[in-house]
Amino acid sequence: MSTKWGKILRATAVIAAAMAAAFTLIGGAGTSCVAWNADTYGRAFAAFVPYMPVYQLFVYINAVTGIVGLWLTYRLVRGGNRAYAGIVGIVCLYLVTAGVQMWYSSTLKEVSFFDTAPNSMRLYVYALTLILFIIVKLPDIRDMVDFTAPWRNPKSGAAAGGLA
Repeated sequence: MSTKWGKILRATAVIAAAMAAAFTLIGGAGTSCVAWNADTYGRAFAAFVPYMPVYQLFVYINAVTGIVGLWLTYRLVRGGNRAYAGIVGIVCLYLVTAGVQMWYSSTLKEVSFFDTAPNSMRLYVYALTLILFIIVKLPDIRDMVDFTAPWRNPKSGAAAGGLA
């Protein structure tokens, strides 16, 4: 990370990874209402009742992958050898689980696939995070951003780590 832009891109990537992991944990917590209580919400969620075990599985998957995502974000800040690949992999998993959950919700609510807030917002955040991580590996940008090395100055990572 020899340039100011490299530091800014790395900090942005760290913040985006942390935000995606946080959205996953929060999304899992939000899904728990339907996963265990869909039968108490009346006609509005009557279609969800037979699929409560599926939504319970979404809660478990989101909790585990969210925690793994936070750990990988920490590894990204500390400069792990495989942290970049781990983040890209976990964000791809986030995309798949959010897409499947969006499909279930849109089918059961009988609405458009992209009209399933807040799952649609999670999907957009994950897609933008993945795009950002792909951009930082483009040939000219890759030389500026180094995820394998720890922060050069111990205080330089404080801002990105604190924001994340």
